[in-house]
Amino acid sequence: MSIMPTVRGRSIVLALIFLVVFLFIDCSSATRAGGGDADADVDLDADSGVGHDAGPRPDRDADPGPEPDAGPWPEPDASPWPEPDAGPWPEPDAGFDSGMVPDAGPDWPDSPDLLEELAYIDSHYGTDVFVTGGHAYLTDISEGLKVIDVYDVRHPRMVGHAAFEEAIAVHVQDGFAYVAIDHGSLRILDVHDPASPREVRYHPTPGEASDVVVLGHHAFVADGFEGLRIIDVADPRASREIGFWILTGQATDLDVVGRQVYLTGTDNLLRLIDVSDPAEPRELSTANIPDAPQDIEVEGEHAYVAASEAGLRIIDVSDPGHARNVGSYSRSSAGWRFDMRSVGVGGDLAYVGARDRDWNGVLVLDVSDPTHPEEVGQHRTSDRVTSIFVDGRHVYLTESRRGLTIYEVRE
Repeated sequence: MSIMPTVRGRSIVLALIFLVVFLFIDCSSATRAGGGDADADVDLDADSGVGHDAGPRPDRDADPGPEPDAGPWPEPDASPWPEPDAGPWPEPDAGFDSGMVPDAGPDWPDSPDLLEELAYIDSHYGTDVFVTGGHAYLTDISEGLKVIDVYDVRHPRMVGHAAFEEAIAVHVQDGFAYVAIDHGSLRILDVHDPASPREVRYHPTPGEASDVVVLGHHAFVADGFEGLRIIDVADPRASREIGFWILTGQATDLDVVGRQVYLTGTDNLLRLIDVSDPAEPRELSTANIPDAPQDIEVEGEHAYVAASEAGLRIIDVSDPGHARNVGSYSRSSAGWRFDMRSVGVGGDLAYVGARDRDWNGVLVLDVSDPTHPEEVGQHRTSDRVTSIFVDGRHVYLTESRRGLTIYEVRE
């Protein structure tokens, strides 16, 4: 016989089943919530991706521990620290002993500044200057010839200009300016009216002209690999070449005194050439120059040659047939030799354009005893000195990337 549950019995059974299901669901939810909290207590190492226990969280720690000590905290040690050593500190090294001239520092000479600047005339790139008759004639590599009134040396003013390029050197005589042009020519300009210089003759040369000196009716040109060129300028408007002298290197610079031409070249020689007959020049003697000669000026019985890192060389030319080295001056700074590239002489003083790594300027040398020149002064310039012209107590300097500066020699 089967037994069938009553309605009430079925209701009780269903209620029990519902209660069991409800309890099961509630326990599952609690387990999932507990797993979420556990995950929250694990940090991921950003580099390895591996989790590590971050430790208890302060906000979940039932026992936060004692409050930190509120003080009072002890004051920091008030005892004074020792003051830094107040000295005296040793003086910095005054330079390097080059075995030549002691240096005041690695960058400039230590002799007194003997040149007082009076005035400056701006230009792009001054290459040479010649002063005569109250006017300075300035050549500029890209701006040609500039004529400057220097009657008042403290207030010079440009009064004339002739524009052309590659102007390297200038000499003025009897109202005519002779300008050496680097690409191979001699320009002759009438400057009788300094305010209106005008070209009257363009005379080509076969080489690359770097210097010119005019004496009497002749212009003498240092013309690179084409040596010395001698040009008859008795009529400047109709100049003509009448003689030449070829050397083994390039002719670089020259001076002319009397019947002798003093010619320097890249073969590191000073040549004395007799031009008594300009059509037939002949060599009289030579003197060795240890480094590349850059500029020459003859004063009295001596030739002064700016010879790059070999410094200033002084050659006795009293006997033109036997030129001989008698004196020299060079200088170094921190192991660097000064590069000497221009020279001007006035009385017992020689002014030498020099430079090293960080210094440009003029060294002033006492040459009263040519066998023992002595540095007595200096003046620092903004850029490399390209030429020097001495007129009594006034010194005219041209500089690369600058123009013309006029100085007075201090007592």
